[in-house]
Amino acid sequence: MKKRLSILDIVLILLLLGTTAWLLYRIRIGLDYKWNWSAIPQYLLRFDPKKGAWVSNLLLQGLFTTIRLSIWGTLLATFLGTVMGLCRVSRSLFLRLLSRTYVEFNRNLPPIVLIFLFYYFISTQVMGALDIEGLMQSLPEGSRDIMAVLFAPPNLFVRIGFGHPRDF
Repeated sequence: MKKRLSILDIVLILLLLGTTAWLLYRIRIGLDYKWNWSAIPQYLLRFDPKKGAWVSNLLLQGLFTTIRLSIWGTLLATFLGTVMGLCRVSRSLFLRLLSRTYVEFNRNLPPIVLIFLFYYFISTQVMGALDIEGLMQSLPEGSRDIMAVLFAPPNLFVRIGFGHPRDF
């Protein structure tokens, strides 16, 4: 069965098209910014004279760091979710209460608050107590390369949330 457009449908479509055209016009006229897309490639790659090769620059490094953090965050969330799910169906009242507390605590906190808690408090205290920076420097070159792929390059390792902001 084929539906026919009513007058109301046509009016709404025209109103939507008119609003879109008006917004595009206002953006074009009102937004006085000239996009300089030719500047972007210099932030993707740069030539390193020490290595004699092209290396990733800020945007690619940020992309790789985001991918690493996403992978580790997914793995940690999967592990914690599985453990808390198993605790939730446990026969032990303590484990059920523990998982319920964990779920309610995380449900009621905005994600940005959790990020700030981990970045500014937990990571600085734990990583400082474990002396992760000293451990990274004492590793052999091959192990540092593996850590660089899994976590971050040694010079940036402290900066992805494992150090104090004043270190930047």
